Amino acid sequence: MPFDKKKCFTGTDRVAEIAKIFKAEYYINVQGDEPIFNPRDILKLLKKISIKHKDVLLGYTELKQKILLIIKISQKFFLMNILI
Repeated sequence: MPFDKKKCFTGTDRVAEIAKIFKAEYYINVQGDEPIFNPRDILKLLKKISIKHKDVLLGYTELKQKILLIIKISQKFFLMNILI
């Protein structure tokens, strides 16, 4: 579904636009910059939502391990420390 870039700057904006078209009891917004995501956590959120149905719930992942990521782009190398 195409979105108006002037109105939808973020993923949250796009969810709000979808909510105008598709009526649902709950909307779960998983951002694209959340690479460490366990799909079972959606079930945990749904369980909490059923108890606290008017709250905004945020999931998170605890970061425990540090790794070094080396990326090569156009003959250049980039080093990144990442917590996982």
